[in-house]
Amino acid sequence: MRSELSTHEAMTDHRVQKPATVGEICSLVNEHGDLHIDLAEFDLETGTDAVQVVDALKRHLEEGHRLVLQNSPQNLAHNLYRIGLLDHPLLTLEDTRSDEAYAG
Repeated sequence: MRSELSTHEAMTDHRVQKPATVGEICSLVNEHGDLHIDLAEFDLETGTDAVQVVDALKRHLEEGHRLVLQNSPQNLAHNLYRIGLLDHPLLTLEDTRSDEAYAG
């Protein structure tokens, strides 16, 4: 039996957080260290939401905390790409959703 887990394995052993609102995400990243967040129930509704979430995630990573985002909305992944965070060594995206375009 291995005595050490890889960083990813160790993170996936922790409780997965499932926020549904921008406020819940910002609260999570302000109060916790390394996080595994399942965003299956989360959607960015406005540009302001996107800015708030991306800023919170960026600060979390800058503080040296690992972050796994599972089932991220495509527009969140795109915004992380636009500011150069997809290559951040502490960020992992898993199963990014292929959201359908808004038919509005």
